[in-house]
Amino acid sequence: MNLTQFIHDLPKAEIHIHLEGAIQPETVLKLAERHKMLGKLPGDNVDELKKWFTFSDFSHFIVVYLTIQDLLRTPEDFALIAYENGADMAAQNIRYRELTVTPYTHTDFQNKLPIEAVLEGLADGRSRAKRDFNVEMRWVFDVPRNLSFPQRDGQTYDPRPAEKTLAYALQGRDFGVVGFGLGGNEVNAPPEPFAHAFASAKAEGPYGAHCAICKPTASVTACGPSKTPICSTYCANGKSRWKSIQPAIPASTFIQTWPPTLPANWTNWACSSPSTATTHLCLTPISCKNTPL
Repeated sequence: MNLTQFIHDLPKAEIHIHLEGAIQPETVLKLAERHKMLGKLPGDNVDELKKWFTFSDFSHFIVVYLTIQDLLRTPEDFALIAYENGADMAAQNIRYRELTVTPYTHTDFQNKLPIEAVLEGLADGRSRAKRDFNVEMRWVFDVPRNLSFPQRDGQTYDPRPAEKTLAYALQGRDFGVVGFGLGGNEVNAPPEPFAHAFASAKAEGPYGAHCAICKPTASVTACGPSKTPICSTYCANGKSRWKSIQPAIPASTFIQTWPPTLPANWTNWACSSPSTATTHLCLTPISCKNTPL
């Protein structure tokens, strides 16, 4: 067995992937045709969309991301992308995923549908994927930080996106929401004003949080102190014990708790993913239970 096959066959967990950002070009076309919105796309075929998906910079990525978000207009749309995400998990032998979703964009910024419709669609796609592919998905609802600074000056802060996103996340706990986060472009959108939302999330009890940041030390401090480990992932079939070490500068930093309904034989690892994305550096020495999945 070669290394590629070995990695494929391993049961895996993935804790940082954006649901809307993981939609395949074929599905983007399907959604655009469904809602008669092909004119919003740069082309009407998969090859053109694949070129569009080659991002030139972060601003280009945001344009693509918002365009795709605008194609999600019904509970059935959310069910479709959640279900197809489950099929993708099964193809890679990924058993568990925590997927970031940005509900505020759909419910308030693009003003398309209520949060109940988003939750309904996610729940339907998630349950059908579990039935058909034996995979488990959970949701992290994140705040679009740029929409909190309408004047784009980094100073005039609007707390409503954070407050409403947290309310949506709390409402969604029975629908698989396990985390609350902060995402988007950092330019003129500093993290400090969002501390109130993270403090409120922490006050609600064991609840994960995710900050998408480029300056981890400043942003983690700005989000407020927490006794929860920074970043976590899950493991199975192992006895490895990781030494507690100082993490490298990560591309993303997580404050995350163990979702209560994970399989009993999966153990929480606290870790931080460095910018090289080649390894995980543990903050807490925790060993996996040696129990087969």
